[in-house]
Amino acid sequence: MHMPGGLLRPLLVAFLTGLTLVGCHSGKPARQVTFLAALLPSEQMTYREVLTDFSHRTGIRVKLVAQQYAQIREALEAELQAGRGEIDLVELDVYLLPILADAVQPLDTFRIDLDSLRRHVPRDAWRAGVTGKPLRLRFLPHRLNWQALFYDATVLTRPPATWEELLQVARDHPGAIGLKGAHYEGLVCDVFPFVWQAGGDVLHPDSPEVLQAMRFLVRLAQFFNPSVQSYKESSILQAQEHREIILHPNWPFAVPLLKNKGLLPGRIRTAPLPRGPAGTATVLGGGYLGIPRTAPHADLAARLLAYLTYRTTQHRLLT
Repeated sequence: MHMPGGLLRPLLVAFLTGLTLVGCHSGKPARQVTFLAALLPSEQMTYREVLTDFSHRTGIRVKLVAQQYAQIREALEAELQAGRGEIDLVELDVYLLPILADAVQPLDTFRIDLDSLRRHVPRDAWRAGVTGKPLRLRFLPHRLNWQALFYDATVLTRPPATWEELLQVARDHPGAIGLKGAHYEGLVCDVFPFVWQAGGDVLHPDSPEVLQAMRFLVRLAQFFNPSVQSYKESSILQAQEHREIILHPNWPFAVPLLKNKGLLPGRIRTAPLPRGPAGTATVLGGGYLGIPRTAPHADLAARLLAYLTYRTTQHRLLT
């Protein structure tokens, strides 16, 4: 099968430049799992330690390839189309799970203690991995996260805790309010919490609660930064760094980046999203692990998947 050169080249580069983590286990033949994950450079050192420990314990080497979620999706789909591949384990963003459900194997076919893992995972987070036709557990949560409010502590003595306080801050600082307004999934992640905070259901957009949330956003939008329609995760964070805005919602990836620049904790701090008439709410996001249908070492990948989702391993990845 012929693969377009535009897709083949980045895949080859990714695998050639991937970080290979080797663990020695005397007296056993070398075995290797290729793992694609969306890791920032600042996160890779911790993963080296965790995966090296896994290798020493099991004798299974791990080739870690750090890519963006979009690239992981492309690689997975390319191997699925080819009917064979080199990828054994993938990390996918939560919104990709129903899209790629048929590209991975149901996890109940492997020797994994799913009952033990389930006890340590929030119910809704576990349910997100149950997808596909028929409905089966195909993904396990790996790195869950949620959005928080990033605010300028040199401008605000305390963060707004309610919709009313948020609107007052906006009136006091017109043009300094940020929202990820570009046409992509990040806009949904920023808008949906307002719906839930009003007690609404996004599947019933004509309900009074959803209309209440939309009316509040219309009032708030008067005070958005003029560049709001171009903002995504990185660009809105840069706007906050450059003092173009004083607050915005974002994901935990921003915390180590700001810490490395000496901005957090300090000028920039974090807080829960402001609560609405029905209470507090935020978006659950993060990476889930799955084993491709074309995985050449699926059983070994299942052992790595289980290890990465153990409670003790999760604690190491978070600290």
